[in-house]
Amino acid sequence: MAPLVSFGLCADVQAADRPSVEGNEGRLLRYDEATHLLALAIDDWQESTALSPLSFVLNLGDIVDGRES
Repeated sequence: MAPLVSFGLCADVQAADRPSVEGNEGRLLRYDEATHLLALAIDDWQESTALSPLSFVLNLGDIVDGRES
């Protein structure tokens, strides 16, 4: 039986019009790639859920990093 609802879940996309920088704990913050990487994730979810297409994608957190650093 196919699921009633299929959805994607992500957190803190943090898109911004600025280059990638090293953040806390040595993580690379890829601001300028964020929306492209989110689109790739959605494409991957769509392919992996071919029998039950995504109903929606839910983002937990902010999408745009508005800090002026």
